[in-house]
Amino acid sequence: MNNEKIISALVGLAGAVQNGKKSDETDDVVINALARRVAMFDKAEEDEAAEKVRSEKFKVSPNCATCLSPCGNTSDYDFARFYGEPENIQKVKTQMFDELTQLAVNLSTVRSKGGKAPGLVDAKIPGCDFDEAMKTIYKAIACFSYCLKEESYIQLTEEIRTLRNSLD
Repeated sequence: MNNEKIISALVGLAGAVQNGKKSDETDDVVINALARRVAMFDKAEEDEAAEKVRSEKFKVSPNCATCLSPCGNTSDYDFARFYGEPENIQKVKTQMFDELTQLAVNLSTVRSKGGKAPGLVDAKIPGCDFDEAMKTIYKAIACFSYCLKEESYIQLTEEIRTLRNSLD
């Protein structure tokens, strides 16, 4: 799967958001990291993008950076788990993340066309409730790390696709 370091860090950030509050920049960090997945990264660019996500995670959940007994809720995702899953699950998880990436690109595009700057948080997106879109994004990122049935990933992918299509 492409951009594993970014996805891994996003899973950790999604866990932190579930445990606490978001900062004013959290949604932007997530959207930008997802949207950047469509670009070709060299190792240094991917490392930099993943580090921005991790930095945001520690803003949202500062104690995780120094915790002596990590719970794992905000840990980066271990891709050995992904590669240990059956091929059909790998395929639907990949499809789900591809849809998620396209949703992020669409959100970024709509925001830039709407003239809202600098952040997405203030974006007014016709046909789409931004907060609901972000809830779906965080849910999908978190679910990527879970061991669910294939149908659950397919259903979530359809939910993301519906949101994405509402922006077209």
